[in-house]
Order: sequence, then C-alpha cells, then structure tokens
Amino acid sequence: MHHLPADSSLRYDPCEPRRCCERLRAPARSTPLCRLRDGLRGLGTTDSGEPARIAAARRGLDDTLAFADVLNSIDKDEDRGFPDTDLGWQLRLAGGLLDSDVGLRVVHVPFGGFDTHDEQAYMHGALMNELGPAIAALQDDLTVRGLADRTRIATTSKFGRRPEQNGGGTDHGTAGPALLCGPVTPGLHGETPRLDRLDDDGNLAATAMIEDYYATLAESWFGIPADEVLPPLATPAPEIIAT
Repeated sequence: MHHLPADSSLRYDPCEPRRCCERLRAPARSTPLCRLRDGLRGLGTTDSGEPARIAAARRGLDDTLAFADVLNSIDKDEDRGFPDTDLGWQLRLAGGLLDSDVGLRVVHVPFGGFDTHDEQAYMHGALMNELGPAIAALQDDLTVRGLADRTRIATTSKFGRRPEQNGGGTDHGTAGPALLCGPVTPGLHGETPRLDRLDDDGNLAATAMIEDYYATLAESWFGIPADEVLPPLATPAPEIIAT
C-alpha cells in the first residue's frame, strides 16, 4: 500500500521514543532489555570524524531501533475488526504503522499460495476468502483513522495462470488481475480477457500492461515521472486515480 504522509518532510525523532521501560512500567534502564537497547543506541551514535561507511552503518542501526520503537508502540490488543488470519494481522499492523505518521510511504505485505498447480478450485477459493475480508477490514480501519483519502492499496503478482488445466490446477501464465483500492475511479480498466482469443502461446492476452499500472502509481500517486523509473513505453492512466 502507498501512503501520503501529512507532512512528507516529517522525520522520527529517536530521542523521544516510547521506550520499552515505560511500556513495562519499570524504572528507566532497570531491565536487561532496556540496557541492551540503550547500548545499541550508543553504537548508533555517529561521530563527525568517522569514515562515511561507518557513519552509514550507525545511522542504519539507529533507524532500525527507532522503527522498533514505533512497532512496539502499536496497541496489538485493541480490536480493530480484522480477521484472525495471517494476512489480517499483517494488514492490522500496516494500518498502525501508517497511523504512526513517521514519514512511511510504502508498506509491502506478502501474501502467497497462488501457485496453484494442484487443487486450484479449493486453494483459490480459500485464498480469496482470506484476501477479501482482510482488505475490507484495512479499508475500514484506514477510514476510522482518517487515512483513507491518502492511502492506496495496490496488489501485484509475479505471474498469472494459463487457461489450460494441468490436472487439478494450472501452470504459470502471462496475464492476471490487479486490484486498486482507496482514492481510485471504480470499475474495470482494460477488457476482460477472452478464452477464445488466446495469444500464440496459449496464454490469456493482457488488455492492460503492467508497466502502465506501475507508471500510473508512480506519476499519479507519488508524483515521480514514469520515464525516470520505468521503461520508456510505460504510459500512465491518470483517469484511474480519483482526485
């Protein structure tokens, strides 16, 4: 999902984290965990005379600890209406991260199992039954948090499926659907692929190009010229993005 921060120049201040000691209601720096974290923070402190590669490593460590504080500050016990599934928990965490407003712009959430060479009818149905409620819950959660108008959910996949059956499933194909949720124009972009109009290799013929999909996200959402990050033939479709 792709999020526009309220202030894109916002930076998280690691000097004011919600420290683990406070969350455990223990005296500051009184536990081994707190002492370990404080020791790591010391390693993350840069020195003006250090080589650039050492300073970069220290900044990376400091950023990691700051991000860990953000993760730990999210209330994991609050009921926010997400399904009790792996994807539901991941998207619940994603919503909390976006709400922390620390300048985070992209959250990648993996969801596998679509390589359905066998038992496709059952597997695909089960995956859809997990995907649909989880995305709906995230959209509802973003609305409650006041983030729905500046967060877009976009799905991607490495492959589609071939029309021809292979026993109980199908092999890898060259075309497949993608889903956009949030501030978008509702409806279908591109035509529904037809089984009587396959390409020369027996695959579904794509009616919308994946590079155009990415170009639309780059230009119409992030404000990045598509020709700077994608092949030259990528063409944005700004009509997909609601303004």
